[in-house]
Amino acid sequence: MTPTHEDEKYVTYPLAQRLLGVGDTVMSRLIATGELPFTEHPFDKRKKLIRISDITRLRETGVAADASMHHAIRTWMIYALIDPRDDTIHYVGRTIRLNGRLQQHLEEEVGLNKKKSQWLQDLKKLHMTPKMEALESLECKAIDAERRETYWIQYLLSIGAPLTNIRSA
Repeated sequence: MTPTHEDEKYVTYPLAQRLLGVGDTVMSRLIATGELPFTEHPFDKRKKLIRISDITRLRETGVAADASMHHAIRTWMIYALIDPRDDTIHYVGRTIRLNGRLQQHLEEEVGLNKKKSQWLQDLKKLHMTPKMEALESLECKAIDAERRETYWIQYLLSIGAPLTNIRSA
C-alpha cells in the first residue's frame, strides 16, 4: 500500500504509537495482524508510515485505544462475523462501537489478513454480506476485553470454526 491521495496524512510508527497510547506489544500486534496497515517510508524502507485515518478508525472502534481508554471501564462487545451461506463464524472481534463496525470491515483495504479479505471479497462477488452477531457484552478495561476476545477465538477454533483471525493461533 503506497500513499495515493495527496490529502492523506501519514505519521511515523513511533508517533502513531504515541497517538494510540499503546506500548510496543500492542503496536506490534496491530501491525502483525493487519489491524493497523502501514506503508514503507519512500526514502528509508526500514521505517513504517501509518495513515492518520487508520489511527482514527482504531480509536473509534476500540480495537486500540489511548492510554486513558486502556485503563477506563467501558462497555465492550465481542462479536462474530457469520457467513450467510452456511451460518459459520469466520471472524471474532471486539469493539466499543458495534454500530458501523461491520461497514468498516467491508470497506477495509486488503491488509495482512488476507484470509478475511478473501472471504469478504468472495461474499461481495455473490452480492452478500456477513451477518454480525454480538457474542458477549461486558463492562471492563480494554485488556480484559482482549482476553475475552481471545477466549472466544480459542473456543470457536476448538469446536472447528473456520476462523480467519490472524491472531487465532
